[in-house]
Amino acid sequence: ASDVYKRQAVYDAEFKTLYFTRCTRKKKEAMGCEIFSSESKGTTWNEPALLPLRADSTIATVGHPAVNADGSVLVFASDMPGGLGGRDIWVTSYDKEKKRWTKPVNAGSTINTPADEMFPFIHADGTLYFASGGHIGMGGLDIFKADKLSATSWGNVTNMRYPINSAGDDFAITFEREAEKGYFTSNRNGGKGADDIYSFILPQLQFTLQGIVKDYKTKKPVEGATVTIVGTDGSSKDVKTDGSGFYKVDLMPATSYVLTAGKPGAYLNKTGKTTTVGFEEDK
Repeated sequence: ASDVYKRQAVYDAEFKTLYFTRCTRKKKEAMGCEIFSSESKGTTWNEPALLPLRADSTIATVGHPAVNADGSVLVFASDMPGGLGGRDIWVTSYDKEKKRWTKPVNAGSTINTPADEMFPFIHADGTLYFASGGHIGMGGLDIFKADKLSATSWGNVTNMRYPINSAGDDFAITFEREAEKGYFTSNRNGGKGADDIYSFILPQLQFTLQGIVKDYKTKKPVEGATVTIVGTDGSSKDVKTDGSGFYKVDLMPATSYVLTAGKPGAYLNKTGKTTTVGFEEDK
């Protein structure tokens, strides 16, 4: 739709700063859209300030602002020069010393395509969500997510699939703070009109690792052995085997683990590996 840039505003995590899109006209001529911010003052707001994210000579459209958890990174959509085609996702960081946003950088070909990428949202865990008409999807605009690689870069783009996506346009996903509950917009069949708002709950995948520690030669279970599980997310857990040598532990999604089993004074350590990366169902 031609007015998609007029539809999105976002608070920072502390609800003190509001970022929003404003589209202007001069003598009935569209002058593009830009992003403004306003600071909260109790029950009122400061005069909105323009975020100079586009070149002065460029009549481009800049909109769909979204900020990360600590307010240091802002992503937005724009058709300004330097993109890959259509509307792209762009990134800027806040320079605390100079008290200004840095020159925007295109999010790159992993995120952007020659078609439109719009409506970005940064989850509290750093995951980037956005709508795209260029990545392989189910029809129209689909919602995708990309894993955080650094504060300003993302990769491993995956489609959110059904029931989040449909044969229609699905876009503008947002999550409640540190929750897997949120909202998105869709014009799918079965709605009340054109674009409708839908709510959803996205339960976290459940992964359980269990096994039995045995003596290598006798194959008998080893009671009281310690199994240490260290994950790529920085986690570390120790579990003891019971009388039948059995152990069980919960794992996190999209994480690889190194396992070490041993028993001081009785057995040398044995190591192994497992991963939950790539699994899309409980296991």
